[in-house]
Amino acid sequence: MDTQYEIIGRIIEYIRRNDVRNLKRILMRKPDEIAYLCTQSRDIINEMYVVPYAFHSRRSVVILKKIGYSPPNCINKQKGPGGWTALTCAADLGFEQCLRTLLNADANVIKLLHEYSADLNLKSKNGWTALQIAIWNGTVDSVKTLLELGASVDVAGPSQWNAVHIAAYFGRGDLIDILLKHGGKLNSVTVSGASGLYLSAQNAIRSSSKTQLDAGALSYLSKIDGWTSVHIACSKGHYDIVRLLLDGTSHVDRMTEDGATPLFLSAQHGHSEIVEYLLSRGADVNSVTKDGWTPLHMSSQNGDVSTCQLLLEAGAQINSVTASGDTPFHVALQHRHENVARILLKRGSDVNASNSSGITPLHLAAAKDSMLNVLLKSGASLNAQDENLCTPIHIACRNRMFRVASDLVLAGASVDKVDKYGRTAAHLAALNSGYELIGCLKSAGANLNARDNDGWTPMSMAAKAGNINEIQALKQLGADINLPKKDGWTPLHLAVERRNLLAVKSLLENGADVNALLRDKSTSLHLACWSEDVQLIKILLNYRIKSTTANEEGWTPVLISSYLRDSQALSALITAKVNVQCKLKNGMSPLFIAAAQGDTAAVELLLSANANYESITESGWKPLHIAVQRGHKRVVEILLNIVDFDSKLPDGRTALYLAAEFGRKTCLRYLIKKGCNINPVSEYGMTPLMAAVDQNNPGCVKILIQAKANLAHQTPDGRTCLHIASGLGLVDLCQLLIDAQVDVNTINRKGQTPLDIAIEEEQYLVKDLLSRAGARLGEYS
Repeated sequence: MDTQYEIIGRIIEYIRRNDVRNLKRILMRKPDEIAYLCTQSRDIINEMYVVPYAFHSRRSVVILKKIGYSPPNCINKQKGPGGWTALTCAADLGFEQCLRTLLNADANVIKLLHEYSADLNLKSKNGWTALQIAIWNGTVDSVKTLLELGASVDVAGPSQWNAVHIAAYFGRGDLIDILLKHGGKLNSVTVSGASGLYLSAQNAIRSSSKTQLDAGALSYLSKIDGWTSVHIACSKGHYDIVRLLLDGTSHVDRMTEDGATPLFLSAQHGHSEIVEYLLSRGADVNSVTKDGWTPLHMSSQNGDVSTCQLLLEAGAQINSVTASGDTPFHVALQHRHENVARILLKRGSDVNASNSSGITPLHLAAAKDSMLNVLLKSGASLNAQDENLCTPIHIACRNRMFRVASDLVLAGASVDKVDKYGRTAAHLAALNSGYELIGCLKSAGANLNARDNDGWTPMSMAAKAGNINEIQALKQLGADINLPKKDGWTPLHLAVERRNLLAVKSLLENGADVNALLRDKSTSLHLACWSEDVQLIKILLNYRIKSTTANEEGWTPVLISSYLRDSQALSALITAKVNVQCKLKNGMSPLFIAAAQGDTAAVELLLSANANYESITESGWKPLHIAVQRGHKRVVEILLNIVDFDSKLPDGRTALYLAAEFGRKTCLRYLIKKGCNINPVSEYGMTPLMAAVDQNNPGCVKILIQAKANLAHQTPDGRTCLHIASGLGLVDLCQLLIDAQVDVNTINRKGQTPLDIAIEEEQYLVKDLLSRAGARLGEYS
């Protein structure tokens, strides 16, 4: 015989695997083992849900009773899935597969559980009672038994749903009758305010709806949002339910919180049969919602011809307006429902009505290409302006409805009306690829050189958009191809900025001024160089653009390309024989900029074009100086083959001096190898060795010592390199200099030795080092 733990283990595994067959075999075929387990291991079994599952039949209940397993040990304990008790298990017929198979509850089991003092109204963890579960699963006998034993009808479950709500939701009129006889409240509501009647109406369940109405349910009882049973039935299109609910009542025009009536909702959802019935009951055909919408607006939006006709025949106001000023005619045109729009127009819709944005039906027709000719024949205003001062022709051009725009022109629309931005139809046609319309506009007298508020012309618009067909059409029709905006930008500038090669070519081929200047004196070539587009640069160079023009800041195209390290552009410019000797206002040449950035390719290109390698900036720097300072060894190597490597800055520093000062060891070695003077003196009396010590560059100090740099050199105030290192507390550098046999007792102009300096600056490690090296105090001390 298996041990109790093996049996428990198998039961747990069966429950976990939802193994109905084997779980049933243990619980049904081995009641003695269950009794044994319940006697020996009640706590374990409780935790494993066995007791609730055992209440699947009267036989199991009797067995548990025989072994003395009585309340409160199991009956009211919440142990099963979702906190189900033995009673809720007995009442259920359909949650999990195991429960469907095992918990075949009947009235006898429920009665027996009641004998064990089971709490009839105890809820599962998710809030449902046994009665509610029994109703949910339609077990009439269980419902009756629970009610007879005293189960509460009005106990609220989740969201305040009670037994009546559940029965109504599932259309169980028979159960509703039973529940009402046991004290069920007919007009109680859920958290959202829904009554049982509302739930039945929502699901189109006529029988339970009738049952509740006959029992006195209120059809006008509203939810929190104002919706009644009538509203939901009309919205869902439940015709029979609507008739049932309204039979003998006068609540046909009751409104929701948003102001929607049953007629409005029926029209909104296209239920024409209900619309007809409501109208026959005297529903207000012109009721309005809070935002001003009528049933006719809704049917117009839906394109519902039959409903529109019903409403119009019932006296719907054809020109009523919403809060935004839209008439039903506006709404029909917005949604391109031409059949409805024609009916409305025939019935007298105002063809020139404007909404709060100034939009007329003709504006909408121009945007949607809908019913244009019908509106024109009906007297629609051709030049009506909306809040942005757009006329229908503006709208047509903006939406690329160029055939519509042509029809408007032919009908006599003004072609030079401007919107609030100052744009004409020609501007919008040029911007939106309407080259076919441009000729039509010109024929009607349009000014193709009109400027908007910012000075944009139609040609500017076409250039910005890269519309070459429009550029050509405008030029052929006499538009000025060079007319600038207010900020000085010409169409060519705009096309170059957008990097539109085809538009640039088209403008140049049609006579655009390639040398036109912006306010800062930049040309199109400047813009092209800043964009780093070599193809664009080549196109402009082919049209003989002035490639040496400098803007107000002194930038030329070659300077820009050097700065951007754009070798391809630089090569194209040099091939075009540009002047490479130009300078910025601070004296920086293209070669200086390339050297500063370590751009070897640019340096070689510029030198091949005979760039002046000895040119100096305002501060006296040459390309070699900046290359060394930045540590660009390859550029230094190139320049050292052709320049005077010992040339000095105004302060006396040479390239080698800069290498030592800024710690450029590689450059320093190369300069020494090329024979540069290793002991040049700056205007402050410093040598490269001193500069390296002062900047704490031990690598450079070593290199210079090895190259036999002058260790004894003194500045005008008498300092040596050891004085400098001592004052800064540079122990390692002091050791290097001592090892190099520097004189440790040299005195400065004040009579101080390095040891004096170390003491004065409180550099005690240096003091100890110098003392060990034989340093003495000077006369100053």
